[in-house]
Amino acid sequence: MNPENRNPALREPEPDAGAPDMQPGRAASTLEVACFVESMTAEMRTMAREAELGALAYFLEMARMEASAAIERLARKAEPL
Repeated sequence: MNPENRNPALREPEPDAGAPDMQPGRAASTLEVACFVESMTAEMRTMAREAELGALAYFLEMARMEASAAIERLARKAEPL
């Protein structure tokens, strides 16, 4: 049996799995990318914590916080004056 079939974590991700909802040929906006990164790092941080990978969980939380701060900056920038 192929080891990739036994462990879902070893499987190749589906193309654009979990990617921002985009139309073909359209690049993701900075805000879309920041939102995607925030979401994915939060999920990975949870996985790292559950696997008792403390340092990795910490760095993923730092990345999540940076993405969150970028989202706030971009939202403020987009607000009408």
